[in-house]
Amino acid sequence: MSQGTFTVWCTNRDGSTPWDPANYLYVLATGNYKGVTRTIKVSGKGFYPSNRFAIYTMMGTSVFRGSAITITGDIGTNGYFDFSGTPTVIGSVFFDGPNAGWYNGSNPGGYNVITYPRPLSWPTIDDIANRMFPNGGMAWLATHNDNASAGITNNSITSSITLGPGNYYVTNINLKGNDQIYFNNANGPINLWVGPEGGTGTCNFRGGTAAVSMSKTPNVHIYVATTSGINLAGNQEIDACIYAYNKDSSGNAYGYVTNSGNPITNGQIIANKMDINGNITINFVPGLAQPSSYSYYGFDNSWLETTPGL
Repeated sequence: MSQGTFTVWCTNRDGSTPWDPANYLYVLATGNYKGVTRTIKVSGKGFYPSNRFAIYTMMGTSVFRGSAITITGDIGTNGYFDFSGTPTVIGSVFFDGPNAGWYNGSNPGGYNVITYPRPLSWPTIDDIANRMFPNGGMAWLATHNDNASAGITNNSITSSITLGPGNYYVTNINLKGNDQIYFNNANGPINLWVGPEGGTGTCNFRGGTAAVSMSKTPNVHIYVATTSGINLAGNQEIDACIYAYNKDSSGNAYGYVTNSGNPITNGQIIANKMDINGNITINFVPGLAQPSSYSYYGFDNSWLETTPGL
């Protein structure tokens, strides 16, 4: 007959429960043997397959057209990549989950490919908005934003504009010619939200230059929550994390990025799927967007025997 018992549980790093799998954690175990009790606490943290994704897509097939494409950083997907040419990827290609791989099994060769058995989860735009604005997410933001401070009227941007720190909500962006958005990010983060969720508004983007280099201050995000997605065109530089991934009320994912022309993007592109065509350069900048789940958890260099029950 056994003379001992043990209990194991997890907490967030601040001691709260239940543990959120998106957070680092403590694993605690209390054991009792012949009336003697001991408790140990081990710190754990999650690990991503990569922390330098220049591009990540969720579902469907994302197409890379031609060979005049240079990506500095890793690219990854839970779906399929279709290389119709030979884009330059200065990094690795990650296929995550059982439904990820080369479109039609057509491996172009010449790339460092890494596979993982589980898909990588990312927060939807609704998740991000609800966390930032618990009073009502994007619906609340539609009427509680910083549009007036930048002179945005009718939730629309159709000519060059400068945005300072704040949260801006629009339903239409249609920039043409040399029009672009200047992000004055020196004094704080800038979030440009395009809605409403599931809407079909226009989002034609031709440049978004940051006042302070994104490599020094990675604090500009463009969240596109419409089914029509965002069209990146023109020749101007875009300094931002472009995020176009959301789900409808039935859990169906959507979000689309088209990248054409000759733009340089310094940041990240996170989308449900995307289409790249043209003389494109995308440079990964850390500190912008992270997955909501880890691929695996491991020891975080801390092991402690505590008093019972702590």
